[in-house]
Amino acid sequence: MCRLSAQILIIDDEIEVVNLLANVLGRGHYQTTQALSGAQALDILQHQTPDLILLDLAMPGVDGLDVLRFIRQSPHLCKVKVIAVTARPQMVKEAQQHGLDEVLYKPLRIATLLNTIEAML
Repeated sequence: MCRLSAQILIIDDEIEVVNLLANVLGRGHYQTTQALSGAQALDILQHQTPDLILLDLAMPGVDGLDVLRFIRQSPHLCKVKVIAVTARPQMVKEAQQHGLDEVLYKPLRIATLLNTIEAML
């Protein structure tokens, strides 16, 4: 059973991925906030503490690894669960060294996504 009030931050530079995730999660009764870049995510995270973060690792500029390092170094964010949603397996090992909780590979299976989120929450 999902937490109806759970707030999930979706961070991905591909608008199609963000829209798909927001739509699926909205139907699952989760509340979402979206960031289309690592820099935008850092701005949001200055003021919000989501229950869970879906994080693309490969983004131009401030990438997912930079965002993950910020999360793990921030007292108000360090315990927030982070799931990488990536098509780049070569980035996962470094992300795990920085405290990544789980990884899902693109293309996503919706059932796997929802089951993973539910388990993390």
